[in-house]
Amino acid sequence: MPEPQPTLADRLRVLIVEDDASNRDVMRIVLELAGHTVHTAGTGVEALRCAAEEPPDTVLLDLTLPDQNGEEVSAALRREMHPAPRIIITSGMSLRAGDAERLGADAILQKPFDPERLLELLSSGS
Repeated sequence: MPEPQPTLADRLRVLIVEDDASNRDVMRIVLELAGHTVHTAGTGVEALRCAAEEPPDTVLLDLTLPDQNGEEVSAALRREMHPAPRIIITSGMSLRAGDAERLGADAILQKPFDPERLLELLSSGS
């Protein structure tokens, strides 16, 4: 049975910030197939520029980027955007849910990520 498509009200503008092209592409495909509008960035600087041009509802933010870490990018997004987007840190490092607040994020998605968990995080807002 096909997955139900989100209603117009459920569709999100998502910014994926990931320096690994394969991870970025997989996340983009999963989200686009679910009906969301997706933009991508490979660095922190590119992410901030993209967010300023096309304000996202949610940012999937890699913790380790080539130019900045995810904590720095998260702080800049929260400082510069009003309202601030929901930020989900993505990382292959072992992190606990309590680390999200310390990193300036709303949630954590472990890599390699489970597509169902990704969609659940987006739809639940938690």
